[in-house]
Amino acid sequence: MGEKLIKEYLKDILIYINEIEQIQFDANNITGFKTNFYYKRTAERNFLIIGEIIKKLSTLNPEIIIKIRNRESIIGLRNFLARAYDTIDEEQMWFFIIKKTPELKEDVLNLLSK
Repeated sequence: MGEKLIKEYLKDILIYINEIEQIQFDANNITGFKTNFYYKRTAERNFLIIGEIIKKLSTLNPEIIIKIRNRESIIGLRNFLARAYDTIDEEQMWFFIIKKTPELKEDVLNLLSK
């Protein structure tokens, strides 16, 4: 069951990444992102969920989590979003969207292919 659950969690992360990628495409740039409440809230929610899934994966199989390069920063973002929702830095969110999400997707796809 553990292996199947891990695979499902990884697939879930990909679903949320796809939504984030769509936000990046639709917003087109940081200005488009900053001016759209829906984009910001959707990205925040997706990163919250992704961070929570990564935390769960770390308890299920610590060896898998090591293969996710940005695990600490994603969990840190999740913790920040959960506690300091009123002080979210839009530029930091955009940075995660354009820099961290592609790396995370690559790592998750690599884990799923094994």
